[in-house]
Amino acid sequence: LFKPRPRSNCEFTDGRPFFLSVSCDIGRKNTIAVLEAYKMLIKQNPEHDLILVWGNPPENIKNQYSNYKRKIHFLDRKLDNERLAQLYSDATATFFPSRYEGFGLPILESMASGTPVVTCNNSSLPEVGGDAAIYVDPDDVDGMCKLMEQFENKSVDIEVLQQRSVEQAAKFTWANCAGKTINVYRLCLGE
Repeated sequence: LFKPRPRSNCEFTDGRPFFLSVSCDIGRKNTIAVLEAYKMLIKQNPEHDLILVWGNPPENIKNQYSNYKRKIHFLDRKLDNERLAQLYSDATATFFPSRYEGFGLPILESMASGTPVVTCNNSSLPEVGGDAAIYVDPDDVDGMCKLMEQFENKSVDIEVLQQRSVEQAAKFTWANCAGKTINVYRLCLGE
């Protein structure tokens, strides 16, 4: 399902380019940092919008960013898989500055879609992102904003990041996962 697809004109942004953040919540996902970084970027009148796939953001968060409705879009997590896959492919970059993850599936989904990922160097995230992801401290809102600026100004080699992303994602398949799980069971059973 998650693979590079031809870009479409995103209906949520009226065809403008955008940054994407998926699996948003308050707390360890650190979505507020993405919002704050984008709020800093918006002062520069960027071409990019920000889409957050966030099922039920708290009203106080929506109210806090309501002045930016034309540039910040909160989408329901109930998007069908095809639409989510297309959003990944359409995004310029995915921001996932989580403080802790057991795995980090949105990183893998984004990379499999050929979309560069900005994430953090903690928990399992470096294993998933490898040398394909761009790493930022989860508390470095300025750093996140600067990365958004670099994507906005095309001062990063997006094609190289896209290629690295697809190559890194190819290392993670369900067949490999099943095989490694079976090996753990065999080890535990003394086989």
